[in-house]
Amino acid sequence: MKMRLCAWIAFTMFTILSAFGQSKISGQVFDPEDRTLPMADVILYASDGTTQIEGESTDDDGNFTIEGLSMDDYILEVSYMGYK
Repeated sequence: MKMRLCAWIAFTMFTILSAFGQSKISGQVFDPEDRTLPMADVILYASDGTTQIEGESTDDDGNFTIEGLSMDDYILEVSYMGYK
């Protein structure tokens, strides 16, 4: 009974804490011919457009995920060599 109560409290606290301000941005990058772009650079800027918040590269299928973000406005920039 004690262990079940501790597990329930831990789960409840995790759920409550994860609901406050922790967000993520995820997506998949395609070129104009609908081909995915592996290793594209994805950079997240603050809404002022000058402060870089996070950056990463897409995986082999063009997917990316940036986690641990506050609920705010951002600018997302994607670049890939050979594309404008």
